Amino acid sequence: MLFLARWARRLSWKETAEAFRTSWDKVFDAVEHVVTWGLEHRTLGQIDTIGIDEIQYSKGHKYLGEEQHFRLGDLLRYNLRTVRAYLLKEAFQQLWEYNSPTWAGKFFDEWCRQTMRSRLEPMKKIARSLRQHREIILNYFRAQKLISSGVVEGLNNKAKVTMRKSYGFRTYRVLELALYHSLGKLPEPESTHDFL
Repeated sequence: MLFLARWARRLSWKETAEAFRTSWDKVFDAVEHVVTWGLEHRTLGQIDTIGIDEIQYSKGHKYLGEEQHFRLGDLLRYNLRTVRAYLLKEAFQQLWEYNSPTWAGKFFDEWCRQTMRSRLEPMKKIARSLRQHREIILNYFRAQKLISSGVVEGLNNKAKVTMRKSYGFRTYRVLELALYHSLGKLPEPESTHDFL
């Protein structure tokens, strides 16, 4: 199982199955065994930073791309509610220009207050969500902007490659195993064979 799981890190799971004349399910079983063993035997050191982001793993979700950004002039042709929502979204970007956690917090709080009075329910939902994560957001400024989303974005790219390599997955469990297997740096059971 360890042998198959190691190859499943280098090749796609399908390629691994084909190369060793087995099935995708057997490769899955090998990865699951190694990941489960690794999770049971891992030791977590001190955690200094946690990065949070989201990636799409199922069909049907669409995210805004650069080609979908609107200019203000285009929006003015639409209704006033859309313009107000756009202006609130753009105003929020000013938050990232602050250096002081205190001033960033004051701006953040004022933006949320204005948004909650906007009578734009989708924007109010965003403001409520941001308020729940206020302290986490302000940690960026407390860390003097030294921690950026670059690390998280890099991890996202690795996660997307991992998802492509394990294609054939149809459940969250398979995706979870693939990500732990490729990115978790988990300990592995000892190999019973060495190949020289």
